[in-house]
Amino acid sequence: MIIDSHTHIGFEDKYQNQGPKELIRLMDRAGIDKSVIFPFGPVFSKNQSYHSENIKISRYSNNPRFITFGRVNQLASDSLEEVDRINDLKFKGIKIHTDAVPLNPYTDLVKKLNEYHLPILIHTGNNKNADVENLKHLKYEGNIIIGHGGKDNVSSAIELVNSRNNFYIETSLLSLSRTKKLIREVKDKSKILFGSDAPYDLPELEVKKIMHACDYDRGLVRDILGKNLEKIL
Repeated sequence: MIIDSHTHIGFEDKYQNQGPKELIRLMDRAGIDKSVIFPFGPVFSKNQSYHSENIKISRYSNNPRFITFGRVNQLASDSLEEVDRINDLKFKGIKIHTDAVPLNPYTDLVKKLNEYHLPILIHTGNNKNADVENLKHLKYEGNIIIGHGGKDNVSSAIELVNSRNNFYIETSLLSLSRTKKLIREVKDKSKILFGSDAPYDLPELEVKKIMHACDYDRGLVRDILGKNLEKIL
């Protein structure tokens, strides 16, 4: 079983959009059985609600190829209500993006997230808001998945995963050398999750990256490509 922990369905702009049929074609080419799906970024404004996009994603909840996550915009006025709606829609987890604003560990949003303990996939990147260091003081009781492996700060991401029981890390968009470092240095290999960030990268290439980074260790490849994520969903 191969499960992609990070893909998108919907529309952001002419270059950032993907329908379910397009994603399934990519999955089939890569031999992927299931993909976690959630919406793209805001279309109209940085503070727009994700309510309508989450409703669209919920239509695929019974599709055996998809695992549905809702998305919450920290800047939206209905962010707390959206967490409640995501729980009501029986989503398996929540995606939170941090390019525009960091996830402040002391906000009402974190308190609201703690009511449900759903897995949260948090974007990390190379700007100040998305720095993985911002997650050090996050007191979330559910499972936290570090998106994109911390990007340039992969070492800090590895340190967090090794020191916190509920921290996991996914591999999308990481270079091969950083993926090898992650696999080598994360102590508990069950915390490493495969992700592609389709359509931004090809799942087929990301699968091959994992196989190569694991030096074709079949057991390790099997765990990272799917078994590890199955355990926490």
